[in-house]
Amino acid sequence: MLALLAGRTLDRLTRFPEGVRSRFVRGVQIGVVLVVLGVIVFYNVRAYFWEYRPDRSMHYAVTLMAHRIAEQSPETFTYFMVPPQFYFNMGTIRLIAGDHPGMDVEEPSAIIPSLPLNPERPLLFIVGLHRLEAVAMIQARYPNAQVTEHRNPDGTHLFTSVLVSPATSSETWVFRRKELYCTAISLPKG
Repeated sequence: MLALLAGRTLDRLTRFPEGVRSRFVRGVQIGVVLVVLGVIVFYNVRAYFWEYRPDRSMHYAVTLMAHRIAEQSPETFTYFMVPPQFYFNMGTIRLIAGDHPGMDVEEPSAIIPSLPLNPERPLLFIVGLHRLEAVAMIQARYPNAQVTEHRNPDGTHLFTSVLVSPATSSETWVFRRKELYCTAISLPKG
């Protein structure tokens, strides 16, 4: 939309009015067009070479996150603990990960304790750098979880993924039996 507005403005500046053929007016119009184009070129070159290009790690990280999600089975549920930097259902994640189920988690301490101890399907936690305390909470809840630190080629830590395998059917049965037993004990008499 902004490009269309800029294009329309530049088009108006380059059209000379019917009755005016003065060199001065033409020079002013061409000067304004050159200044506007110069500002646009300077801003784009500056934004690319000074801001985007040196900070490629951000884009590399989100691409790695998306590939980590995509390589899991379609039944794996992802808890995406990266907002507000990136969101699960937007951009690169959605494009590469496709229809993998998952959700954004802004407060890991509110979600992790409520998760089942013996999940029936695999769980994948993608933990951003500003939420690294969540890795310890996940490991405390799931001691057999597989923790992987993902790094840039230069060794910079980008994010951590934690994969929790589903419980076997016998583990689920034992857990449910204990759950039913504990529920029966806590029921009031009568």
